[in-house]
Parts: sequence; C-alpha cells; structure tokens
Amino acid sequence: MLKLPFVFKDMLNEIVSCRPSLIHKAHILGYNINGDAVRLIDADIPDGHIVRIRRTNELEYPSDNDDYVLKIVSLLELASYGKAIIDDTYSLCCQTRVPPLATDNSSLLPPSFSLSIDNQAQSSNASSSAKKSLMIVYGCVTTIMNTLYPIIFTILFPHHIS
Repeated sequence: MLKLPFVFKDMLNEIVSCRPSLIHKAHILGYNINGDAVRLIDADIPDGHIVRIRRTNELEYPSDNDDYVLKIVSLLELASYGKAIIDDTYSLCCQTRVPPLATDNSSLLPPSFSLSIDNQAQSSNASSSAKKSLMIVYGCVTTIMNTLYPIIFTILFPHHIS
C-alpha cells in the first residue's frame, strides 16, 4: 500500500508531461487486495500540483450463500466504477493533442534550409516520447483490466479456486 501512491504519481506525471492540458482531468486507478477484501484507489491532481489519493472502504468477498448476492453486487459495482474511470481517462488521452515539445533554444521550428543532426534527433525524440506516453497509458489500462478480471472470476466462481 505504501508503494502505490508513488507509482500513481509517476504514472500521472508521465501522462501530464506529454499532455499538460490533462493535469486536472487524468485519473490513475488501482485495486488493493488484502486477504478477503478489496479496495479501489484513485489518484488525480484536482488543483495545483498535489496528487490526491482517494480510497474506497474495503469490500469483503462473499463468505457464504447468505451474503453472496449482497456482496457480489457491491464488488461488481466497484469494478464497474473503476472501469468507468479508466475508460474516461483513456478516451481523454486519445482525444487530447500532444503539443510540440519546446527545445532548449525555445524555438519550436528549426531554422529554414538548415538540416542538422541535432534537429532530426529532437524531432525523433519528441515523436517517440508521445508514443511512449500513449503506450504507458494503454499499459496502465491493460494492467488494471488484467487485475480486474481475476477479481471478478474469484467473486463469481469461488469454488473453482484451488
């Protein structure tokens, strides 16, 4: 649990560094699974540059037939809420233009008729940085969804787990 906020901050920083307009809109999501309970954790930057970490109350897995329906509905609602957050952030990242990155000389365009190796390298680095950022966001969504599916499977089919 102590490591998650640092990882969330790094993930938010990666998104915001390539898409500064998403600083107050992007969310990073995770699930903390301890024993027979699960908790959703959400990180965002609502105002300024301080990362806010929000946690839901722990929800326990069903333990018998009497509480199965009540607890499974709550867990599915938690999973649905998490998926909605992930989908919103992913669609924001896909719809937001990546601005050109400023170079050290504060010129966004290279001088006319001057082809240098440095200018070509900077252009290549900016393009690869944008691709890297999008792949990190996609990787985050994939990781979270891969975490979500075993939770739902465990909830729906507890007797199949050895």
